[in-house]
Amino acid sequence: MKKIFVLLLILFFGDLVFAQVNSFVGVVRPQKTENAMKFDEEKMQETINKNKAKSSQKKKDEKKDEEEDEEEEEDSKDKENQGYDKKINTKMFGSGFIYVAPDGKNYVITNRHVVGDAELVAFELIDPKTGEKTLYDDLPVLCISDVLDLAIISLKDKKILKEGIEFYKGLLKDGTEVYSAGFPSLQKKPSWQFSKGNISNGKAEIEELIDPSVSYVIQHTAPIDSGNSGGPLLIPDSESKLGYKLVGVNTWKARSRDLAGFTIPAQTVQKFLDSAFNPEKDQEKVVKEAAEEFCKILSKYYEWSYGELGSTSFNADAIKYISNEYASSITYEQFNRLNTLIDVRSWYYENNYSVTDRKSALVRLVDNKYRFVKKGGNSSKPRYYKYKVESVTAGKDNTYEVTLVCKEDKKDNTVKSTWIKEFGLWRIKTISYAPGSTDYNLEAKYDYTKKRSNIISFDTQVREINCVGVLVPMFASDNKDDYYCGAFYNGLEFQKEAFSGTFGYSWQYKEGVNHFFMQLGVCTAFNMNLGDYVVVTPNASVVALFDIITSSPAGGWAWNAGLCIQIKKDNNYKLGIQTFYQDNFIYSLRKTQGNYRYGTLGIGISIYNFDVF
Repeated sequence: MKKIFVLLLILFFGDLVFAQVNSFVGVVRPQKTENAMKFDEEKMQETINKNKAKSSQKKKDEKKDEEEDEEEEEDSKDKENQGYDKKINTKMFGSGFIYVAPDGKNYVITNRHVVGDAELVAFELIDPKTGEKTLYDDLPVLCISDVLDLAIISLKDKKILKEGIEFYKGLLKDGTEVYSAGFPSLQKKPSWQFSKGNISNGKAEIEELIDPSVSYVIQHTAPIDSGNSGGPLLIPDSESKLGYKLVGVNTWKARSRDLAGFTIPAQTVQKFLDSAFNPEKDQEKVVKEAAEEFCKILSKYYEWSYGELGSTSFNADAIKYISNEYASSITYEQFNRLNTLIDVRSWYYENNYSVTDRKSALVRLVDNKYRFVKKGGNSSKPRYYKYKVESVTAGKDNTYEVTLVCKEDKKDNTVKSTWIKEFGLWRIKTISYAPGSTDYNLEAKYDYTKKRSNIISFDTQVREINCVGVLVPMFASDNKDDYYCGAFYNGLEFQKEAFSGTFGYSWQYKEGVNHFFMQLGVCTAFNMNLGDYVVVTPNASVVALFDIITSSPAGGWAWNAGLCIQIKKDNNYKLGIQTFYQDNFIYSLRKTQGNYRYGTLGIGISIYNFDVF
């Protein structure tokens, strides 16, 4: 009888503690802003316009099928949304818990990677027994830390709790019993999980997670899975009103090991809260420090690697300094224009044109605009020119104007940028070269209000051309046997919009003698899209020819006109079928050999390799 009583007592208090934990731990989901919703509408409208342009019955039927598929997809999304507003992203979620500030205001603490680049989030408390849900939406993200991977969300004026959870102070001994709480994913939906484990390393220093000079991490065996991020790690405390104290915020999990979770300690969380609610008074100093870190990223070599705890890249580091305001200013039309200038598709995160995608595209632009490889050195590990902060001055509307300089390449590469405070961090609002420069300056070079044309103009670039084919003789000036046949052409083409300069060589054959002609000239070409993947390019050129075979030296010139059909991928042309007619005028450098003229018809396959330098 005594045993049964003890068991019932344990069950009763266990239920009580369970309910208490569940009263302050909830689900965090990103929300879309009005700007993001408008961006999605523009994308959808463009798709609708493309479908309307289809004229054949077959394509009409395809459109009908697509519309039916879209309707089914929308139905499935509605079911998956479980009645939530479309602005709430139900596919992405994590955990978070309520923090009560000294002034009584309620906030939610979670991981920075849970909120992503969202400006607004939704927080939901769920009773796992009854399934009852209490949703708080349109909550602004107040402050984030990319270094600590922490975020603070405002519950506005809502006071859910009068007293929050107490923070545990001091180091925990290995073997101490702890509990993880949160909503990991189960069948792609958040599912309550409250699990027990032990501290396996109370003070782990893992540089891949957090700089050891900033904070250590706590390693434990309490089960955490995808969706637990941002949830609390707790230690039982009978003196606490909630029955537990906060050990830290669950943030990472080792991929190759079972029961190896990593938590940001409560002391570090407290420091983050203190800095967020009591910011540094000298903001100019903070801006300069942020700009100096950005300079280090511009000057750093990144070797791609994917380790047990994740990977690092220029994109991952630089994207932290691009503001949401800058990314949100990029319209759908501008985003597509970016893709005609540089290849940004490979940098997409979600391929749905989100704010993160637009930030990633801007990072790609920054990479092209400002990162310069030093000449010489180790090609497998190139060195980049270094930037320094030249000046930081206060601007309008709580902004700072920051000037960066790079003088190592004998050029004064002065970069002008405007920084704003966003989510407690100083980030780039706009960035451009000094006035007068047009390199990658989107605003100066393109008029986004005009409709895009099928004619593509190239930006300055260098591409290597390998053309394997045959030159067929059309006529010769002296006799029918006196002609050239060629096997291949290799060259570099320096192209600026519709005009280009070419340099290369071709191998040709004349009366048993091999000839190598160096070729230098100018060319004009116009690229016309036929659908999304085929480009037809009429072209004409005038070139100078130099025979480098010493046994029969000759020089001359030629004009040619032709047509190239190319396959396009990611706005770079990889493969083409080239056909042209060329009229050659050759002048021998020896008196024993006469001058001659011949015409050839060429056809072959061209392979293009872009940006070889």
